[in-house]
Amino acid sequence: RRFQISPLQLPFSSSSSRVRACGMSRGQIAGTMSEYLQRHVSIDMLNAWTAESREDYRFPLEYLPAFCHATRNYDLLALAAHALRVEIILPDDAEEARI
Repeated sequence: RRFQISPLQLPFSSSSSRVRACGMSRGQIAGTMSEYLQRHVSIDMLNAWTAESREDYRFPLEYLPAFCHATRNYDLLALAAHALRVEIILPDDAEEARI
């Protein structure tokens, strides 16, 4: 699937809906991120990054692959790519994209 996301459509704070939609608890997400990064990610850190009331709080880009891996949602990665004027294509869609 190709992503077409405007940077104004998806502030990181809106990722709280991605957290809820993935079917894992925040503790499970933090744990999966910790395993992926091989460093501790706490529930408090995840809460600060995803709180809609904390729009000024910056999510460290180095944590983005772990967040995408844990939630199985790549919208935020697509947003970062869009800022560079590139698109991402997930492996399941790569064959179709080669056409």
